Amino acid sequence: MTFDAARNDGAGPGDITQRLLALRGGGRAEMDALFSLVYDRLRGFQLTTFRISPVQWFPAEERLVLHNEIQVSVTFRGGTLQQPRGGYAAARQFADLRTRVVNPGDVPFIPEPDTPLPDEVWYLVITDDFYWDSDMTIGAPVPGGLVAEFQRLADWKTRKGLKAGVVRISDIMRGEYGDFRAGARDLQEVLRNFLKFASREWNTY
Repeated sequence: MTFDAARNDGAGPGDITQRLLALRGGGRAEMDALFSLVYDRLRGFQLTTFRISPVQWFPAEERLVLHNEIQVSVTFRGGTLQQPRGGYAAARQFADLRTRVVNPGDVPFIPEPDTPLPDEVWYLVITDDFYWDSDMTIGAPVPGGLVAEFQRLADWKTRKGLKAGVVRISDIMRGEYGDFRAGARDLQEVLRNFLKFASREWNTY
């Protein structure tokens, strides 16, 4: 069982205090096995996932324990709630976040724009007419090509009101949109760097 809570990122994970009750005398080691926290960040908010495993197996004792009741109490100290910057990507991300957390009322509402700005690409396809290896080496041409076919899809989505575009891996690797290769260990990391850029500059979601 997992559930998430979102809060404004005014303080670090150390400010979250968790307590487990009704463990029927369980010690610290038992609590660690039952309960863990995972932290993530989204546009100035910290997303905290509480992972609870009510079933435990003690192999040395050949004993299976089920905790029928686990109560979780959470306190935190946060900063001042700030309205994040609007845009298509932010609107979609926060709408998705509200469906994932137990406190959706604390997540800001950002209206989704009806019309994209000229330099925005809401829906992005990254492809190429060549094969690429993870070590950033270009390979043989793809039979029949892919770019033209995905461009047809992007054009159709744009006509339907979802601003779409196609970007070639070759152009990313050539630095057409900036340097995303610096410090990257493989092609996957280059593409992740580019996607961060697209989300920030083009409102890609």
